[in-house]
Amino acid sequence: QESVLNMALACQKNSYLRQLTATVVSCTSVSPTEHDVVLSDTVLFPEGGGQPDDRGTIAGRAVQSVRRPGHAGDVVHRVAGTPLTVGESVDITVDWPRRWDHMQQHSAQHLISAVASRDHAMPTVAWSLGKDRSYIDFGVGTFAALSELEQTVNDAIMNNHAVVPHLVDETSPLFQKAHGRGLPDALSAPFRVVEIAGVDANLCCGTHVSGLAHLQAVKLLFSETIKGTTRIHFVAGQRVLRVLGDLFDRERAVIRTLTVPAEDIPAEVARVKKAERGAAKTCKDMLKEIAELTAQQAKASGSKTVCLHRSDGDLDFASAVAATLGDGILALITCGDDQGIFLVSGPEDAVARVGPQVATILNGKGGGRKGRYQGKATNMAARAEAQAVVQAAL
Repeated sequence: QESVLNMALACQKNSYLRQLTATVVSCTSVSPTEHDVVLSDTVLFPEGGGQPDDRGTIAGRAVQSVRRPGHAGDVVHRVAGTPLTVGESVDITVDWPRRWDHMQQHSAQHLISAVASRDHAMPTVAWSLGKDRSYIDFGVGTFAALSELEQTVNDAIMNNHAVVPHLVDETSPLFQKAHGRGLPDALSAPFRVVEIAGVDANLCCGTHVSGLAHLQAVKLLFSETIKGTTRIHFVAGQRVLRVLGDLFDRERAVIRTLTVPAEDIPAEVARVKKAERGAAKTCKDMLKEIAELTAQQAKASGSKTVCLHRSDGDLDFASAVAATLGDGILALITCGDDQGIFLVSGPEDAVARVGPQVATILNGKGGGRKGRYQGKATNMAARAEAQAVVQAAL
């Protein structure tokens, strides 16, 4: 039995079909547990038109991928498990939640693109159906009417325009007026046109809802300009409810943390961030003062070498110590616990000799010039050995 014609798969004739019985046309093993199966027909949509492929089962075996090479000819199902027998009758079941989500997002894309083209002269140049949200790229550089576009789209959903797939040839008036970005060379009639009654007709191979009311709602999340195009991110159907639920849960978590009403969250976050920046500056200034005092005390000892460690220090602290000590004292300043930073400063020849040794001992990498050698270390536990090398250098 031969596989079905272009654009006439069972899933394309009826996107709501969840199960189908078909005949195995061929089964090619690609590994002991994976097999490429061609059926007389399928309820599983192959990847195409921007829509990901379906998942499901064939004779109880998990389907890992569904593809149609060249957008025409046989649909190949990658099936896990034991091989199937040519000629046997098998039951095919689609992963319905995944399919339903794809139907809602894909039909929403058609509607958004149609309204954007009709009302705002914005041609669609690309789109992507993502795992959490999708986007459409439009061939205009800027767009400021996002709310207006969203309202018109949701008005159309409320009016529940029918969404109907048609199989036509080149002579059909519907084919002549259908939008599209070109057809694959291997594709021949019949062609599939998905029509949103009174709104749009589009060449498309994907699965769609039967009426716009099944989209439930569309939310245009935000737009951005990318390489001269406007990219609009959106969610539709069940994803709108999921996004709203996630946002509400996060809002409640923030309210519990900040102990302010929802309407005061932006102002409170701004206040906290401002206070955080102020506190960070104060800490930085205090750490610099501590570094300078520490270096002055070490310098007053008269020693030719100084080794200092501060677990809560950073490179700014180490640099402040080195600057206060000057170039006449060979110093090793380390900061951090198990991992951290190190800085060797002092006479240029001694630093050039000792710096790489310290880096090796502390299992780190570093570099420098003119009396400075600094880097990151991953073995601060060995700093006593590194300090001994510095103290023995002069």
